[in-house]
Amino acid sequence: MERFSASARACYERGVLEILPEDELELAAEVVGRALAHTDPAAAALIAAEAVRLREDDDAARAAEAALLAAMAPRQPGYRGQISLYDLFDAQVTLLHGGPRDHVWAYDEDIVGLVDGIGPNLPPDERAALHRDPWAWNTAAADELGRLLRGSEARRLGSIRLKAFEGVERFAAVVAEHDAAHLVSHLVLELDRRGDDRSVAAFPRLRGLAVDEDTLASALRDGAPSLRSLVVRGTTDVAHTLELAARLPSLRHLGLWYGALTPDDLGRIASSAVIARLTSLELFTIDEAPQFPFEVAASLEPFRRLLRFGLPGHLVLDDALAHVAGRREVDIVGYSRRERLAFDIETIGWAEHMR
Repeated sequence: MERFSASARACYERGVLEILPEDELELAAEVVGRALAHTDPAAAALIAAEAVRLREDDDAARAAEAALLAAMAPRQPGYRGQISLYDLFDAQVTLLHGGPRDHVWAYDEDIVGLVDGIGPNLPPDERAALHRDPWAWNTAAADELGRLLRGSEARRLGSIRLKAFEGVERFAAVVAEHDAAHLVSHLVLELDRRGDDRSVAAFPRLRGLAVDEDTLASALRDGAPSLRSLVVRGTTDVAHTLELAARLPSLRHLGLWYGALTPDDLGRIASSAVIARLTSLELFTIDEAPQFPFEVAASLEPFRRLLRFGLPGHLVLDDALAHVAGRREVDIVGYSRRERLAFDIETIGWAEHMR
């Protein structure tokens, strides 16, 4: 069976879909969009349009996406209101049925969720134990994932997308026990508790990772040969981040989020060893967006070779955006990241306001 239309195949050969595995029959974002169709049709339509752009980044796909975004009228320059997917992903483990394959999203709790969510329902002695060592109680997501992997649904699974607040040890043990480590495709590593195991080597086919800059080196210490997308949050040491990214042989998308990037930083990125391998780059921030050096970004030739180049738009004035206006590769990403719902699901596994 043909995987894409002729125009979609041409886009793939240009590299538009290099963030995706070559055998992907159906995007996880498309599965999410269908699941939202009855409860939030506006979000479903937007995710579907953004998924089309991942497959066929032509003028028709861009126009359809732009029309849906424009219909959600901005209240401020560069601002879009939040689209919440919390209701769909309210359980710690969510299974969504796709066409050829199903997909799982699993997250453990952060420290506030543990204490506030579990504590009030416990008897006094157990509540005291919870407060002494809350992380010891953080087993619900791993237990539920284990039950799913023991069931008949496991035969149809195409991917497992994880969000971890206390390292990867529990999730890694569960998927290893059920011979499912190869199904873990994406990981968002939040790390509320420091010192836990952070290496992603337990997931040999991991293709998307989001991690804070101060834990990036430990996460990648044993390598990640299949990683195609990397998002680093809180970027301050751009040179070190680029050095680590250059060691990832399959990397095609790099995101540097929530850093006050300077003109010198943009120059380092443009001249780095990794930039020639990237098809997509995103330099995203919120608070520092109005000060982002758009003129410098527009002047650097290596950025023009990118197929997608995400830049911050929150509270950025038109005069600044004029430097990149009309650039086909440029996407302006607002406060809520609604312009990147499908993109985030495919690159790091989780969209903003998803969980």
